[in-house]
Amino acid sequence: MRDALRLLMQSDPPAWDDASLARFRNRLLDETGSDARPLAELLIEAIRRGWRERLPGQPIGAAHWDALSSPFVMRWSAERFVQPEMARWAAESWGYALGIIQAEQLRIAAPLPPAPPATARPVTTRSPNGGFASGGPATRASAGVASRTPANLLAQRIAAAPPAPSASSQRGRPRVGSRTVAPTYRPSPMPLRQQPWAPSKRLAYSIAGLAAASYVFFIGRMMVAVSQSRSDTVQGADAVADSARRTGPAVVSAGAPGASAESAVSRTAL
Repeated sequence: MRDALRLLMQSDPPAWDDASLARFRNRLLDETGSDARPLAELLIEAIRRGWRERLPGQPIGAAHWDALSSPFVMRWSAERFVQPEMARWAAESWGYALGIIQAEQLRIAAPLPPAPPATARPVTTRSPNGGFASGGPATRASAGVASRTPANLLAQRIAAAPPAPSASSQRGRPRVGSRTVAPTYRPSPMPLRQQPWAPSKRLAYSIAGLAAASYVFFIGRMMVAVSQSRSDTVQGADAVADSARRTGPAVVSAGAPGASAESAVSRTAL
């Protein structure tokens, strides 16, 4: 695309009006093909946005080119929602075609052409009557209508029926009279870990811990009660001893007047 644009600019540049730009786009598509139409439209839009008027008349260096093209590319991307890489590609393509920059100054590669549409291959399917049906959707639809006839439906049901049991498969089954009895299905016992009512280890540990805590709490309460009763007994004995010590001198002092009276009587008798 860039080489074709540069050759057209060197051979017959446009007049830069709308009609000339439309003819120039058609000539560019003749050189590159109709698949490159989005790129050609992008190049024409860059010219209509005034990119050619911003370019100088002589070649410039890389730093000058970056300072000149970056504001234009960012504004174009912000206003028209164009990808910055595509806008920079269009700006570089015009700079290269007009001889402003050289090939080594190009940074954005040309976008890849769109991939051609995938062609649908005919599908070959096997019909119920033993043949093969191939072709597109219309052919497969006609084959499906033909397969829904009564004869084909009966053949499909016979093919889908389970096969009859062979003699080798019935050899190990018990027989009652002339008919074969199917073995009774007995489900295997469920392990203890898989039974829904079996307690888990965590629950068992919780119950054991709760029982141990209750036992320790009961023993502690009993020890507290015994120690409290002992302290009450000691306090009672101390109270009795204190009361006995307090009442002893009063008895002695109460007996002292009687003794003085006997001594007084004895003295009178004398």
